[in-house]
Amino acid sequence: ASLITPEKISLSAALALAALIQAILGKAILVRFIKTPFTLSYDKDVFTFLVIVPLICLISPTLSFCLAEVISPATFSMAYWLFWWIGDTMGLLLLLPILLSFIGEPKALWRSRRVSLSILFLISAVLVTIISFSLKQFEQNRLVDRFHIRAQEISSVLQIALRTQELIQDGVARLFASSENVTREEFKTFVLWATQKNPYIQTVEWLPKISNSQRASYEEKQKQYFGEDFFIKEIKLLNDKKIIVRSGEYDFYFPITYLEPEWDNSVSLGFNPYSSVLSRDAIDKAIETGESAARSPLVIIRDSSRIESLILYRAIYFSSDERITLNKENEVLGLVNIAIRIDDFLNEVLGDKYAAEFTLRWRDNQSGRFYHGEDTANKSDINYDVPFKLAGREMQFEFSPTTYFIEMHATQLSSIVTVAGYLFSALFMLLFLSITGRSFRISEEVKKRTFDLSQATNRAQKSETRMRDILTKMQLTEQQLRLSDSAFNATGEAMMIADHYKNVVAVNDAFSKITGFRADEIIDSYPAFFVEALTDDELSILSETFWNSLNSKGSWKGEITIVSKNKHRFPAYVSVSAIYDDNDRMSHFVVVFSDISEVKAAQIKIERQANYDALTDLPNRRLFNDRLQQAIKHSERYAEKLCLMFLDLDRFKDVNDTLGHEFGDELLKIMAGRIKLSVRDVDTVARLGGDEFTIILTQFDNKSQAMTLAQKLIKEIENAVVIKSQTIRVSTSIGITFYPGDGHDSSTLIQNADRAMYSAKEMGGSAFKFYNAELESNWLSRTLIMSELESALEKGELKVYYQPIISVITNNEEVQAEALVRWEHPLRGLIPPGDFLPQAERMGLIDKVDDYVFKRVCEHLKLWQKKGLGQSYISVNRSAHNFGIQRGRLNWLEYLKQEKISAEFITLEITESILMQKHSESQFLIQQLRDAGVNIAVDDFGTGYSSLSYLKEMDIDSLKIDRTFIKDIFSNNDDRAIVQAIIEMAKHLDIKVVAEGVETAQQADTLKKMGCSSLQGFYYSKPLPEKEFEEFLLKTLMISF
Repeated sequence: ASLITPEKISLSAALALAALIQAILGKAILVRFIKTPFTLSYDKDVFTFLVIVPLICLISPTLSFCLAEVISPATFSMAYWLFWWIGDTMGLLLLLPILLSFIGEPKALWRSRRVSLSILFLISAVLVTIISFSLKQFEQNRLVDRFHIRAQEISSVLQIALRTQELIQDGVARLFASSENVTREEFKTFVLWATQKNPYIQTVEWLPKISNSQRASYEEKQKQYFGEDFFIKEIKLLNDKKIIVRSGEYDFYFPITYLEPEWDNSVSLGFNPYSSVLSRDAIDKAIETGESAARSPLVIIRDSSRIESLILYRAIYFSSDERITLNKENEVLGLVNIAIRIDDFLNEVLGDKYAAEFTLRWRDNQSGRFYHGEDTANKSDINYDVPFKLAGREMQFEFSPTTYFIEMHATQLSSIVTVAGYLFSALFMLLFLSITGRSFRISEEVKKRTFDLSQATNRAQKSETRMRDILTKMQLTEQQLRLSDSAFNATGEAMMIADHYKNVVAVNDAFSKITGFRADEIIDSYPAFFVEALTDDELSILSETFWNSLNSKGSWKGEITIVSKNKHRFPAYVSVSAIYDDNDRMSHFVVVFSDISEVKAAQIKIERQANYDALTDLPNRRLFNDRLQQAIKHSERYAEKLCLMFLDLDRFKDVNDTLGHEFGDELLKIMAGRIKLSVRDVDTVARLGGDEFTIILTQFDNKSQAMTLAQKLIKEIENAVVIKSQTIRVSTSIGITFYPGDGHDSSTLIQNADRAMYSAKEMGGSAFKFYNAELESNWLSRTLIMSELESALEKGELKVYYQPIISVITNNEEVQAEALVRWEHPLRGLIPPGDFLPQAERMGLIDKVDDYVFKRVCEHLKLWQKKGLGQSYISVNRSAHNFGIQRGRLNWLEYLKQEKISAEFITLEITESILMQKHSESQFLIQQLRDAGVNIAVDDFGTGYSSLSYLKEMDIDSLKIDRTFIKDIFSNNDDRAIVQAIIEMAKHLDIKVVAEGVETAQQADTLKKMGCSSLQGFYYSKPLPEKEFEEFLLKTLMISF
């Protein structure tokens, strides 16, 4: 076909036209909705750009698709259109900002973004490419595995069907062996069932062995049945054509005598297959082995059609006492043959739809020929060969998938990840543009304000020059005086002239407007308002610098605070120039000043925004870093100690999740005020972001002061907060570092304080921790744990331990326990959950850990029930992280049904934060589990913000009182009151109560008297591994008897 056709030329022109239209309309749309020049500095512009670009990129694919359908229908598919649109969108979102960094205006802004944008693009492109390639390899491997499984399955079906043909042949052979003489009618009747049940059988034949001396009598006998045309036949090659002729003289023959069905195969009667070399090899092997022997591939030409066939031979013998037998040690009597049509066999066994999934070639390994399929057929990149042995012959099935199979089983995961990756990169770049644009605007505003101040100063200096000229020429003429007076009053800056006695002799209108003093109120008096705001020390310093400058330079400039007539103070930029008489003596002063309140206020506001947190009005990260560096320099210079505290609020996320961000913001402001009031004025309190605060302590004596402050902060923050009638309690975890022992620079001090804070948080929160070398080791150990956790799940290193829950109401037949996970590391030994579960949540593996524990609990329940160890009721935990999300994880209810485990044996423990979640998925999952019979327990009750209405709405079965209340139940009246209140409330709501952390007999007795339903803790049993818990179950069962 020609590479250039009118159709292809038209299609190319249409595509180019669509692209041109998109470019023209796209530019017009962008100009219409986004400010020019395209700085992409405002959040609104960035958002508009993000929305408009995908809409613009619809133009070219859609228009091209429509034109292509008119010019050349079916040229593009909808999938092609989709990828075209996605490609245009991603390209424009990613590359347009980079292009603008080279050609965009203003150049200063875009030039500052150029390197960062390019690096961001390159990093994202490399990462997305690597991830996409890995996923593509994974998809390809999965496709190959699926095809191999499917091919192995089909191969097994075919081999079973072929073994069935051998059994049919064996059945016919045994018919002869069990009868002295099988008549033609008996043969037909016996074989009829096989040909009817297996329509792909071409024929079943009986071929007696006839010696050359028996040939004449045999042919005469068969003519009586078949007619005078019967004779022993063979195939000869004549003019490259095979023809059937009368057989030549041989020592013996195996002529086809009985065959069914006969009507369709009569031409084969009398044919001696032993005359064929290929058939002779198979017959000799069948006689020698006494088993079925297959002939090499045979193609039968019938009615101009090629029939690929498989022929099996089986020998029958007669013994010396002339009995028919299948024992190969005797003389051969004849052969039983089965001929199978290959195509019909495959269609019957596999169905006519198998060709849609794969192509099949059936190869005879001994001859290299094929029973089915062409040996020149091209193999796919994905193929699978299955060798097998049939009737003494080595064969193999060769499978190759069709395009249909590949399309049906292929996934688009790698494509989706690629698009998502580039979309995330584009969003990140746009966020970067927004941030840099905001910084650029602030910088430009500062420059503008500074320029305005400089202009005001220049104007004041120019006014001073004008005044000097006026005074010099005052005596010339009255006209000049009037002109000077007009100029004096026309300027916008306040101007004042004083004599050498410092008494005012003249002021302009601007002076009265700015200061509030009328000319008659100030003339002939000393201008005290200039120095009224100064202290004695400040006045002394100003006088010294003022006169030094005036005497040496003839002028003085500076900023002072002026007090107006109504006692309003305002900053002013003042310029004073000396006027000398003819004797070179100082005769007058010209004072020019202007109110710079607005300029100063703008500078203060900009500096405040850049250095202080908008929510709490505390120093932000930028100002904190600056003050920390200054504090380090000061400590280094004067050999003083420096302390850095890193605070993080505990359970702050629960407040945001359950009560909303409005409550969270108000809580942050209150906590910021408490922290500020707890420290000295010389200390710095800053908010780094979120719920993280830092404190810089200077001028302290020893660590005990830091410890005292940390304890004070913990106590202050733990005090309840009431926001909109909602009582909220949070605590804090504090990490403490010291300079220079814990770091010589700010980043190291911050990093180590952060690590110490996380260590305190892992202690349960409401604690402080000093940084030490052990924390560094723990941090490195935690990093290693994160890298090994996923493989630990695959290797089964996570083990389930069970801690018994003792019922106060005695019932020895029922055992309750809580399932707890432990990591039995091959090198580190037993790793507690606190060391790896937080990492699992950060890594996104917590869902897998929860599902793993649930499956192990189900396995153990089935095992214990099978062993007759009584009824065990197990509590399992499910993380609040993505609690209600079911996609991509184990469906617990379906798994219980699959394993035939009653849901009543499972108790799901959830936290109060889950109970308060407003997500429909979480509420739906809890209700679904509850309806199925799963018991619901609220774990760590009393530490969150539960509403009593939620306890009734969700039909909670039991509450587990947090161990922190149990620990101090005797020493802390508040804890005792809380426990009693929870028990009383639960009784009225008909909810059971479980007390956690029971460690002494005194605690157990007290909780029983208070009305707890069940108790759990080390007083009764530590968490037990599976085998030890089985022994516990056995002992419990024995006690019950």
